[in-house]
Amino acid sequence: MSEAQVPTALVVDCDLGGRAILRALLQRAGCAGAVAGSGEVALGCFRPGTFDVVSMDMLMPGIGDVSMVEICFTDALFGPAAREPAGVHSALERR
Repeated sequence: MSEAQVPTALVVDCDLGGRAILRALLQRAGCAGAVAGSGEVALGCFRPGTFDVVSMDMLMPGIGDVSMVEICFTDALFGPAAREPAGVHSALERR
């Protein structure tokens, strides 16, 4: 990403309030991006190189949890970028 390019983020959360808060925080930090209310909608947003970061609620109904992460990091979806290092963090780790 060049210095002039604005980082992009996709916020995926089934809770409207959660999406709004996180999107506002990311915008305040200088990120552009989009929101999706489900994993299924998020999959329609993914294109290689579209987002620099994805923040996702792991407890959504439908496509969520680890299945969404597995889908996101396949070569079919992200191409070579799928082999770059990525971090997956969850509040569930604290339980």
